[in-house]
Amino acid sequence: MAASTTCLRLGFDPEFGSFAQLIGPQRQSYACAWQEQFPVLVYLHGGGMCVGDVELDDYPLRSWCVRNKVSVVLVDYRLAPEHPSPPLLKADLCKGFVVGGHSSGCNLSAVLAHIVRDDPFFEGQRLTGQFLREGYKTKFRSMEENKDQLPVTKASMEHVYGWYKAPPSDPRLSPLLYPSHRGLPRAYIQASGLDVLRDDSVVYAEVLREAGVDVKFDLYPQSSHGHHYDDPIITHNAEEGLRWLLRRTS
Repeated sequence: MAASTTCLRLGFDPEFGSFAQLIGPQRQSYACAWQEQFPVLVYLHGGGMCVGDVELDDYPLRSWCVRNKVSVVLVDYRLAPEHPSPPLLKADLCKGFVVGGHSSGCNLSAVLAHIVRDDPFFEGQRLTGQFLREGYKTKFRSMEENKDQLPVTKASMEHVYGWYKAPPSDPRLSPLLYPSHRGLPRAYIQASGLDVLRDDSVVYAEVLREAGVDVKFDLYPQSSHGHHYDDPIITHNAEEGLRWLLRRTS
């Protein structure tokens, strides 16, 4: 599948240690590859704000890129503990502009959706979708019910929070705390039933619906955090969710 994509590193910020990597469908010639325009998925990796990089989801994203004709921008953002909160987040958007991620990348994607909604810079090229997997940092039943469930436990979450050093009242830590969710783009959300963060995703989906946002939500009762890496059903449904977001813009 890697042979069917074109990959470019878009830039590097030496001060903040961050860069973005672009993956696009490969065409017969170099000229043709850059003449055709595709919708854009901006994807942020997981890792609790302290580990992970653009290689984490590289293979499935390259596969989605080819099968769905979408350009993927992977953001390698700065990490704690060297860089406490907030992390630095700096094609043709009219064809589709989706932001998404897994775990901490999911959290950052939800924050970006609010920032783009309120920033006049994006007038005329607003986000058209959110792709969210497992994550929002609040206290619900699942944090206690699944506190010892591997691979992400309550103790490991508290350890990561200690590195990240974000104020609990900051909506950039928990997007649920934003005063309004109206005007956000539609969202596709996946959650795992045995995940400490399960209820964060469940409640966020409900809050978005109450704000008039179109939401497609998939819950996997017997899965734990990160099991999309070894469950083909979850991976398949995730790609269908992306297609749902893109189809609504075509």
